[in-house]
Amino acid sequence: MFVYVERFMRLPSEGGGSLDERGLVRKLVTTWELSAAERRALPNRKSRASLACQAIADVLSEGGWFPPYRRPDQGFDGGLIERRPDGTFALHWKSGGATTRLGASPVAPYPTAADAAREWLRRTCPRDIDGVDLDWAS
Repeated sequence: MFVYVERFMRLPSEGGGSLDERGLVRKLVTTWELSAAERRALPNRKSRASLACQAIADVLSEGGWFPPYRRPDQGFDGGLIERRPDGTFALHWKSGGATTRLGASPVAPYPTAADAAREWLRRTCPRDIDGVDLDWAS
């Protein structure tokens, strides 16, 4: 069975296409949606913020940008994480056509993908993603 997915997602095509918690959270973070059945499959119908941050870090390790299809010169509102050549991570924020770069001099860069992902997630969707509550305590 052939299953088309965007290149940054890994969905199993066998066993009915079911995903474990980590896979569901990655899908939520990268597509901004889950089906009703997928939402019910999450523990307490919530997403652990730690898994969301890990999913973002995984995407960054694969392609160097999160969201992977955005770049600072494109039109968007919100944040963008860049993996820099020195191994640190910079946040770009764009609102109303203006881009600012957080994490560049004189502000210290984020040393890890997890740190940058946590900041991006807290600022972009502090309570939920598409109605799926984020559990910051676990």
